[in-house]
Amino acid sequence: MKKNILSYITLISLIISSCDKDTELLTIPEEIITEIANTAANAAANAVQSQIESALASNTANEPIVNSVPETIEHSGLITSNETWLNSSIHILVDKVVVTDGAILDIQEGTVIKGRASNTPEDASALVIARGGKIYAQGTESSPIIFTAESDNINVNQIGGENLTSNDFGLWGGLIILGKARISVDGDAIESQIEGIPAEDTFGLYGGVDDTDNSGVLKYVSIRHGGANIGEGNEINGLTCGGVGTGTSISNIEVYANQDDGIEMFGGKTNITNAIVWHVGDDGFDTDQGYSGTLNNLVYIRNNDSSATESGDHVMELDGAEGSYQASNPTFMTLSNITYKAGADEIADLRDGVRAKISNLYVFNINTGADIEIDETKGSANYDSGLILFEDFEFNIGTTRLTLDDIVLDKSGSSDIPIIQSDFSIVTNQSNGQGADTSVFTWTLAKQTSNLDF
Repeated sequence: MKKNILSYITLISLIISSCDKDTELLTIPEEIITEIANTAANAAANAVQSQIESALASNTANEPIVNSVPETIEHSGLITSNETWLNSSIHILVDKVVVTDGAILDIQEGTVIKGRASNTPEDASALVIARGGKIYAQGTESSPIIFTAESDNINVNQIGGENLTSNDFGLWGGLIILGKARISVDGDAIESQIEGIPAEDTFGLYGGVDDTDNSGVLKYVSIRHGGANIGEGNEINGLTCGGVGTGTSISNIEVYANQDDGIEMFGGKTNITNAIVWHVGDDGFDTDQGYSGTLNNLVYIRNNDSSATESGDHVMELDGAEGSYQASNPTFMTLSNITYKAGADEIADLRDGVRAKISNLYVFNINTGADIEIDETKGSANYDSGLILFEDFEFNIGTTRLTLDDIVLDKSGSSDIPIIQSDFSIVTNQSNGQGADTSVFTWTLAKQTSNLDF
């Protein structure tokens, strides 16, 4: 490109220098002048593009390239080919952004993604990974990926903004990952429509027959101020997993100030390790439709602030299969290494014939009304047959006069199956190794704001 410019300049110089002083200057055709100008402009643009590509290739993408990328980038609708979102910009979800079948969304560590508020509930912004799509959101301890509301004044290279509190919830939707693993729903359908997505939007379908399905990688991700309600009982969770398979890797997740549940699993078998949920409006960890994976190293912090408009419900709301699938495949979910900074909320509600093993639980700051319940006869039968297992629970009751009879309840109406109280202990101090390992959550907003103070 530079050679073309030089050749034109040389030609003009020769023409001018060859003319006598008395000779009339030669008129250069307009099309040649235009071609020279266009060639120069294209060369300049290519030079800028080359600088950007060179910076990215040399691994300097973490440093802003002056005047090369906009401060914010808006995203809307379907993603049908591979995309990469860089941390040098703030990314705005204008509405529902959907990674479709066959497409991959790669989000760089340290990226800030903000969801736009909508006056129409069903149009709430959200990031949806549809069946067959993949997300690779791989943050780090020093550079987590942050999903939050557009009104949050957080900027790039910051862990949190200064203008929103835990009372600022439902400002956008959330992160929804949908896969092809088995689910158990009424009528034994293979697939279903995820809650939080209007029925007419077919990208909201989840479920299938591939329990090893891979939807990508999610690690060191913080999700804040979401949970928009699109209808009665139809809210978006902080992180929703529908029919997600074991090929998907999810670890080091934080959910804060979500209007509905922190994390909800609809069927599937994917595992989640190291998850902290705090100051949400409903349940911390919710499972449904025969989910049979493992949730390990969990922290739930109730909002006990007197100004809180939402303080939460259950730490764990565990529902069983809706159809017959799990009955022919008697596996159960596992929840282990859990710490709950409590209040008056229920610790766990086990319903609808759920099959679950819960182990190494530590509850403190407990108050009247905080309990573990088996709610119906099918659940009691599962407990009696070993399909509900409680192992190694500690309740630090502080100055209350609560007893195990107050905390562990069989509300099924079945008096034939007593709860085995040797699985539970009343303590005044936490035993070594009891509950979650909270040292892995130093990267979170909860730790940075001293809400994780244990």
